[in-house]
Amino acid sequence: MKCTVCQRGKPSTAFKYRKRTCDTCYKQSDSYRNGRDKYYRDTYGISLVEYETLLAYHAGKCWICGSKGGRRSLAVDHNHKNQRVRGLLCKRCNTTLGRYKDNPLTFRIMSVYLEDDGETAERITT
Repeated sequence: MKCTVCQRGKPSTAFKYRKRTCDTCYKQSDSYRNGRDKYYRDTYGISLVEYETLLAYHAGKCWICGSKGGRRSLAVDHNHKNQRVRGLLCKRCNTTLGRYKDNPLTFRIMSVYLEDDGETAERITT
């Protein structure tokens, strides 16, 4: 298939959003960018430019594990008490925080647990 914007021949998988405009060109379009800007403003109180600044700050990687966002963009993580944006996370890290209700104590306990090499259980069972 040929993109009507960049005029390059690309596989059909490169045309997920529009039938005649490749995804790369569409994501650079005003229509797409305005929609993303509205979503980020309405949902998190930040602009698309602010999202892109945060993304560039960590070189497009998750702020916790360092992985790339993959197929989807990185999620905007925010403090549920004051609604302030904390950073951008991959799906796995974002859902892990949510699963444990953003409770720092739970994560501290998990950290201590993970640092135990099995010595505690061995001591208890012998």
